[in-house]
Amino acid sequence: MKILLVEDEELYANQVEILVDRIGHQLIGVCDSSDKVINVLDHDEPDLILMDVHINGEYDGIELASLINKDQEIPIIFITSLRDDLTFKRAQRVGATNFIVKPFDQLQLERAIDLAVKKPKSEPKDNDISNIGSDHFYIKQSGTLTKVGFDEIYYLSADGHYCNVHKANKKFIVRISLVQLADKIPKNFFLQTHRSYIINKKKIKKLNLKENTIDLNGQMIPISKLNRAEVIKSLGLVLE
Repeated sequence: MKILLVEDEELYANQVEILVDRIGHQLIGVCDSSDKVINVLDHDEPDLILMDVHINGEYDGIELASLINKDQEIPIIFITSLRDDLTFKRAQRVGATNFIVKPFDQLQLERAIDLAVKKPKSEPKDNDISNIGSDHFYIKQSGTLTKVGFDEIYYLSADGHYCNVHKANKKFIVRISLVQLADKIPKNFFLQTHRSYIINKKKIKKLNLKENTIDLNGQMIPISKLNRAEVIKSLGLVLE
């Protein structure tokens, strides 16, 4: 199993790396800040994240987990030296898969990982997309077809083999991957900014090329390094 470790104490990170190796899993990286984690998730998807609560960067571990959970269903085990109820309750609210307190041994970590990967994922609703036209498609829900105009959609986000369709105040989970849907929808409406995001170009409020984000009416969507040049070209921007 591919595991990403988020830990800003180098000595402790080395100890956890040894434990992960002994258990028999693959550590794909060690990050000490929220920024580095976001960069890793741009091009890789671990099977599990071991997340320290106190890390460097713009977000602490719990805030970062909340951001990750919006778009990716990756089990997260929090590791912390804190034993207070507030930290535990914050972790609960963002859907922590497990929570272990430092120091822990190999058996504790192994059991936490086993419980995390065996925990059933939430099943998306059995929705399908059909009848894709030039400016709309239909979402089938329990035998009912709901017409969704492209001008109603703010963005699409990946969710494994499923895809989230985000409107202003509603989200549909549909049974098609983002890659498959990208091939079926018109390019004049939509633009891929990241491997996990496709946006409606008409919904752009602000573009921040310094932070590589797009503001869709308050929802910040990332621009990956791989997609940055295409985003700039598609929007007809000239950079001096």
